[in-house]
Amino acid sequence: MLLIWLTQAIGFGIIKKVSYAIGALELMQTHQQVLKKLESQLGARLIDISIKLDHFSSPPVSDIETLSRELKTNSYAYTLLRDLGLDYLYLYHVDQRSRQRLVEALELKITDKRLYDSPLKRLPLAASNK
Repeated sequence: MLLIWLTQAIGFGIIKKVSYAIGALELMQTHQQVLKKLESQLGARLIDISIKLDHFSSPPVSDIETLSRELKTNSYAYTLLRDLGLDYLYLYHVDQRSRQRLVEALELKITDKRLYDSPLKRLPLAASNK
Protein backbone atom coordinates (compact mmCIF):
# COMPACT_ATOMS: atom_id res chain seq x y z
CA MET A 1 0.00 0.00 0.00
CA LEU A 2 2.83 2.36 0.86
CA LEU A 3 4.50 1.67 -2.49
CA ILE A 4 1.30 2.54 -4.37
CA TRP A 5 0.91 5.79 -2.43
CA LEU A 6 4.56 6.64 -3.06
CA THR A 7 4.28 6.11 -6.83
CA GLN A 8 1.12 8.26 -6.89
CA ALA A 9 2.92 11.06 -5.04
CA ILE A 10 5.93 10.86 -7.36
CA GLY A 11 3.70 10.90 -10.46
CA PHE A 12 1.80 13.93 -9.15
CA GLY A 13 5.07 15.71 -8.36
CA ILE A 14 6.50 15.05 -11.81
CA ILE A 15 3.34 16.32 -13.55
CA LYS A 16 3.33 19.50 -11.44
CA LYS A 17 7.06 20.10 -11.99
CA VAL A 18 6.69 19.78 -15.77
CA SER A 19 3.57 21.95 -15.70
CA TYR A 20 5.36 24.76 -13.89
CA ALA A 21 8.41 24.43 -16.13
CA ILE A 22 6.70 24.54 -19.54
CA GLY A 23 3.39 26.16 -18.77
CA ALA A 24 4.34 29.78 -19.35
CA LEU A 25 1.94 31.67 -21.59
CA GLU A 26 4.85 32.54 -23.91
CA LEU A 27 5.33 28.82 -24.60
CA MET A 28 1.66 28.06 -25.23
CA GLN A 29 1.97 27.91 -29.02
CA THR A 30 4.88 25.48 -28.77
CA HIS A 31 2.99 23.46 -26.17
CA GLN A 32 -0.03 23.18 -28.48
CA GLN A 33 2.15 21.95 -31.35
CA VAL A 34 3.76 19.29 -29.17
CA LEU A 35 0.38 18.27 -27.76
CA LYS A 36 -0.98 17.68 -31.27
CA LYS A 37 1.83 15.20 -31.90
CA LEU A 38 1.46 13.47 -28.51
CA GLU A 39 -2.31 13.83 -28.23
CA SER A 40 -2.95 10.13 -27.78
CA GLN A 41 -0.44 9.74 -24.95
CA LEU A 42 -1.94 9.83 -21.50
CA GLY A 43 1.02 11.54 -19.84
CA ALA A 44 0.87 14.44 -22.28
CA ARG A 45 -2.85 14.85 -21.67
CA LEU A 46 -2.42 14.88 -17.89
CA ILE A 47 0.36 17.47 -18.18
CA ASP A 48 -1.89 19.54 -20.46
CA ILE A 49 -4.67 19.48 -17.84
CA SER A 50 -2.17 20.48 -15.16
CA ILE A 51 -0.86 23.37 -17.27
CA LYS A 52 -4.39 24.62 -17.85
CA LEU A 53 -5.16 24.38 -14.13
CA ASP A 54 -1.92 26.10 -13.12
CA HIS A 55 -1.75 28.84 -15.73
CA PHE A 56 -5.22 29.65 -17.07
CA SER A 57 -7.82 31.87 -15.46
CA SER A 58 -10.55 29.22 -15.44
CA PRO A 59 -10.37 25.44 -15.07
CA PRO A 60 -10.67 23.23 -18.18
CA VAL A 61 -13.83 21.57 -16.89
CA SER A 62 -14.90 19.93 -20.16
CA ASP A 63 -11.40 18.53 -20.74
CA ILE A 64 -11.38 17.10 -17.22
CA GLU A 65 -14.86 15.60 -17.68
CA THR A 66 -13.79 13.93 -20.94
CA LEU A 67 -10.53 12.58 -19.53
CA SER A 68 -12.27 11.42 -16.36
CA ARG A 69 -14.69 9.26 -18.38
CA GLU A 70 -11.81 7.77 -20.36
CA LEU A 71 -9.72 6.96 -17.27
CA LYS A 72 -12.32 5.09 -15.19
CA THR A 73 -10.57 1.77 -15.86
CA ASN A 74 -7.04 3.13 -15.25
CA SER A 75 -6.97 3.63 -11.49
CA TYR A 76 -3.44 5.11 -11.37
CA ALA A 77 -4.10 7.80 -13.99
CA TYR A 78 -7.62 8.47 -12.64
CA THR A 79 -6.20 9.05 -9.16
CA LEU A 80 -3.62 11.46 -10.61
CA LEU A 81 -6.39 13.37 -12.39
CA ARG A 82 -8.45 13.49 -9.19
CA ASP A 83 -5.42 14.74 -7.25
CA LEU A 84 -4.83 17.50 -9.82
CA GLY A 85 -8.46 18.60 -9.54
CA LEU A 86 -8.48 18.42 -5.75
CA ASP A 87 -5.25 20.41 -5.55
CA TYR A 88 -6.80 23.10 -7.74
CA LEU A 89 -9.97 23.25 -5.63
CA TYR A 90 -7.91 23.62 -2.45
CA LEU A 91 -5.75 26.42 -3.80
CA TYR A 92 -7.93 28.61 -6.02
CA HIS A 93 -11.25 30.39 -6.04
CA VAL A 94 -13.59 28.50 -8.35
CA ASP A 95 -17.06 29.64 -9.31
CA GLN A 96 -19.90 27.48 -7.97
CA ARG A 97 -20.89 25.96 -11.32
CA SER A 98 -17.33 24.95 -12.29
CA ARG A 99 -16.66 23.59 -8.80
CA GLN A 100 -19.80 21.45 -8.93
CA ARG A 101 -18.93 20.08 -12.38
CA LEU A 102 -15.39 19.23 -11.23
CA VAL A 103 -16.64 17.52 -8.08
CA GLU A 104 -19.10 15.42 -10.10
CA ALA A 105 -16.62 14.56 -12.89
CA LEU A 106 -13.93 13.48 -10.42
CA GLU A 107 -16.37 11.85 -7.97
CA LEU A 108 -15.03 13.85 -5.04
CA LYS A 109 -16.74 13.80 -1.67
CA ILE A 110 -16.68 17.29 -0.28
CA THR A 111 -16.50 17.09 3.48
CA ASP A 112 -13.58 19.48 3.87
CA LYS A 113 -14.62 23.10 4.30
CA ARG A 114 -11.37 24.26 2.66
CA LEU A 115 -12.84 23.27 -0.71
CA TYR A 116 -15.38 26.04 -0.32
CA ASP A 117 -14.55 29.69 -0.71
CA SER A 118 -12.09 31.03 1.79
CA PRO A 119 -10.45 34.47 1.93
CA LEU A 120 -7.09 32.69 1.98
CA LYS A 121 -7.51 31.18 -1.51
CA ARG A 122 -5.72 32.68 -4.48
CA LEU A 123 -7.05 33.77 -7.82
CA PRO A 124 -5.84 31.58 -10.68
CA LEU A 125 -2.43 32.76 -11.93
CA ALA A 126 -3.61 34.20 -15.26
CA ALA A 127 -6.42 36.13 -13.55
CA SER A 128 -4.14 37.54 -10.85
CA ASN A 129 -1.64 38.81 -13.45
CA LYS A 130 -4.20 41.07 -15.15
